[in-house]
Amino acid sequence: MKILLFTLSILSLGSCTDQQLTGGAIEEKSRDTAQAEQASDSPPISEPVMVAGAFLYCAVDADMAAEEGLSPVGCAVQQAGIKVNLPLDQLQVNHEVRANEQVVAVDGFQTEPDTSIWHWSFRMEASLVAESVVALSLSSESLNWNYQYESRIASSLTTVPDLVISFNGPQLTESTTGLVDGHFDLDTSVEIYGFDEGSSSGHVHEFDKKNQLNGADMFNLTDKGLLSIQAAIEPDVPFKLLVVNESLSPGVGVTLNGSSIAVADFNRYVSPQKFTLTAPQSDEAILLTELKIAIEIDAIVKRRLVASTTDCVRKNRAGPNGEYRNGALTLQAISLEGRIDPQTGAAKEGLLWEATVFSHEAECLQ
Repeated sequence: MKILLFTLSILSLGSCTDQQLTGGAIEEKSRDTAQAEQASDSPPISEPVMVAGAFLYCAVDADMAAEEGLSPVGCAVQQAGIKVNLPLDQLQVNHEVRANEQVVAVDGFQTEPDTSIWHWSFRMEASLVAESVVALSLSSESLNWNYQYESRIASSLTTVPDLVISFNGPQLTESTTGLVDGHFDLDTSVEIYGFDEGSSSGHVHEFDKKNQLNGADMFNLTDKGLLSIQAAIEPDVPFKLLVVNESLSPGVGVTLNGSSIAVADFNRYVSPQKFTLTAPQSDEAILLTELKIAIEIDAIVKRRLVASTTDCVRKNRAGPNGEYRNGALTLQAISLEGRIDPQTGAAKEGLLWEATVFSHEAECLQ
């Protein structure tokens, strides 16, 4: 099976209200969203799905020779680096194919692992392909975690997009001059406020110029008043991550545990994951060791970083369409019991920590 990789398309997904934060964080959904979910219980077969920081995809493989009565099927998993990068001798991959709840005997099932991709192929009765589900289990005894996922088999590799694997987000780098034609401010907070109320717990003006960076390391916020994520959250407390107002700042990316992802795709692929800051006690939890925000060096010039004023962001003045913190790009950690405001996409309950960035201009977002 040929595995073709190309850059993940940037999807402007709007607020997090379009995403379901599974595993405890509760989202208030609109009636249309609820009806859409009821109409489809499984992810669309036209794109891969995340499996413990990886993607699983199965399809009838046009590159394999068919045999009478048997259809060739190919499956692939590529680690995205969000869960953990494991040596192969520490990772167990188990799989089976079921049709109508019965395990289907397949011919020639074979795994072909390498450093980051596992792919295998098999042949099965052609009449059962439409009813079949591939079940995959990734586990590690040394790290005491296990994750399972199921995927239906697509009709043909030639009728769906190639595997969409690699993320495309800007990287945090040193920049002696900061962003071009401007600067960004950074705030952190642990409190939830209504519109035109409260403030933030810390604020740094011209963060990029002072630190000579095009972003910020959320584990290493040393400026006075700022709060690093590990200083705000107890090590054994599980949490979710989400971004707010991502459509207003498409020039921002987030790097976590080695993977860089554009904010437009963050809520789709990362927010369903559960994180901790110490060794996970749950099979599904992910040890968060890296969390950085990076901004394209010319994002201000190209209007890919939202512009506002310090007061409008800190005092949480609503944006022109009711945006949280006047539209500033916001990264939040919320408890598993946290709730999301369906209007703003930000936490309305259970906020543990947040950071906001914006291009500092003379006027609020209007």
